[in-house]
Amino acid sequence: MVSLALIMTIQPHWQRIDAFLDPQSSDYWGKNWDADLEAYAWLSAHTPPDAVVMTRVPWQLNFHADRPAVMIPNAGEQEILAIAGYYGADYLLINGSTTSLPESEGALQPLSKGQPPAGWVMEYRVPDRYQGADVYIYRFPDNDAGAGELNMGSSGAGGKAGGN
Repeated sequence: MVSLALIMTIQPHWQRIDAFLDPQSSDYWGKNWDADLEAYAWLSAHTPPDAVVMTRVPWQLNFHADRPAVMIPNAGEQEILAIAGYYGADYLLINGSTTSLPESEGALQPLSKGQPPAGWVMEYRVPDRYQGADVYIYRFPDNDAGAGELNMGSSGAGGKAGGN
């Protein structure tokens, strides 16, 4: 009875489920990942193995691009630059599909729209083919002077943001 009830519940939705799971369908769920995977492949092919990339999903980038990654903090521009300097981040990947596009507001908004401020270099762009926004890979500015001192908590450990 339970199996029959489950089948009767799911059966009206089979066609939508099939479209969701079929890579040839325009409704395929995996299209959310296409731009990210292309960006990761570019990073893997065009950056040195020790290049550090700042992103909202560092574990995902680390797995697919095989590059060290650090999280983009939810902070202002100066703090982001200070953290990038502290961890030696070379690149910034922005607008990945699993980020819910938090860059649409705040310090990274111009970068999320492909309008980098002076000093930022756009290295690669993956056009939006599904939903959301283009995925951008930027090189951090050579001179992040003015990023300020980075205080790494109460342990007293700290560093000064330096050039990349």
